[in-house]
Amino acid sequence: MTSLRRQRVIFNAGALVGANLWRTLLTFVQFWFIARSLGVESLGQYTLGMAYLHVAAIASEAGLPNLLVRDLAQEPQHKRSRFRQLLVIQTLFAVGVWALLTLIVELFPLSSAVSEAILVGAPFLPFYAITSAGLTLCRASERMDLVFLVEAIGATLMLFGTIWMIQQGYAVVDLFILQVLLQVVAALLVLVIVPFAGLLREPQTPAPLALGSLLRRALPFYGVALSEVMLQRLDVILLGMVVSDAVVGVFAAANNLLRVLNKMIQSVWSSLYPTFSRLRHVEERTYRRLLGQVLRMSNLTLIPLAILIAVFAPDILHLIYGDDFASIVPVLRIIIGTTVFYSYEVVSITLLMVERASLRSLYVVLMHLIALSVGIPALGNSFGAVGAAVAVLAAGIVGAGVGAWLVHGLRLSLRQDKWWLILGGSLAASLIAMLAPVPWMIQWGLGFVLYAAAMWATGVVSIHDFRSLRQSLWGGSMHRQSPT
Repeated sequence: MTSLRRQRVIFNAGALVGANLWRTLLTFVQFWFIARSLGVESLGQYTLGMAYLHVAAIASEAGLPNLLVRDLAQEPQHKRSRFRQLLVIQTLFAVGVWALLTLIVELFPLSSAVSEAILVGAPFLPFYAITSAGLTLCRASERMDLVFLVEAIGATLMLFGTIWMIQQGYAVVDLFILQVLLQVVAALLVLVIVPFAGLLREPQTPAPLALGSLLRRALPFYGVALSEVMLQRLDVILLGMVVSDAVVGVFAAANNLLRVLNKMIQSVWSSLYPTFSRLRHVEERTYRRLLGQVLRMSNLTLIPLAILIAVFAPDILHLIYGDDFASIVPVLRIIIGTTVFYSYEVVSITLLMVERASLRSLYVVLMHLIALSVGIPALGNSFGAVGAAVAVLAAGIVGAGVGAWLVHGLRLSLRQDKWWLILGGSLAASLIAMLAPVPWMIQWGLGFVLYAAAMWATGVVSIHDFRSLRQSLWGGSMHRQSPT
């Protein structure tokens, strides 16, 4: 790979990860502002309405974007034809999903406020189809900077638009009107960017449309996309069927913190996927060593972070949401443990993809979704948001367990030595920090310092680990090859 090509790959990966993190951060701030300004019930209504629209948006894509990104990267001369075909097909699918969404609102046990919000927001789907088609072309052309531009502008306008509308006295349902208007802006922006960025430059040749064949080839991608979005949204959708909007809001307030951490975990492993794929077929020894190193760093970071957040949950939630959200504390203390298991689940899925066992990765997601589908209606109906948090944690354990089992079948191990030292050090550091006669923020920082000192003193982590990790990522083998 040439230096210029390597820089382009790194730039694209950075732009894609940056877009995801920027959108996640601004969405968290938006939800926080809704909760602080309108209350927990309004937060529940907005979260539930957006969950249905998010699933509908992915359903309207029919799995075509990921398929065509791969195809057009190999056949750039068909970009113009495929772009026009994608616009038509996804717009028709969007209209169909819109009609299905209208039927779902009539059949599902939703509050009148949530039903109205979904119906008001559903017209964004055809414009989302246009935006999706344009961004597919950007990704196929390896112009992730354009993807970042469109998504960053949309997320920023949504945040500031939400703040302005709430300050002007608008209700939750009006925010879904804003969603439609901003999707129109995004569609227009994409239609301007595509020709001006030269994404349809000559030479171009017509590509015949075999609709049945195209949709069949897109089916595996469709399954993956739907499973991913259901992992993110199914908990809220199921909970909204058995509890009130206020209870959904309590759960969502804690879950929004979890989603920020999970998005970071997902972004890290997504960025490592190409590296693992390369090393698997070039230097398997380095591949296995890097896996162990990254898993250790993940545990060293996530286990103490989850414990410290659980210990200081009342203070953290008071800082973020104020005095009226004390009911969130037990929910956060339970659900934050999911981060460690989610990391293992994402690792498993990544490794199964690297090992060309993509179908098995769907088994991991399927078992996770089944556990959610059983747990949330049962526990949520009986114990509210706390029960839903337990169900989410249990589903995370199921997903991680199934993933580790499938990976073990490929003669890879996710087992980590000295995990008990990490867990014990995290607990001890947190308890000692709590006894310090200082404000809680200083206690929190002190907990991290004590934990880091304990890990260094016990030899769980050393400077060699960081050097070895850097060498695995950038330098291939740890040992120099002989001149022969």
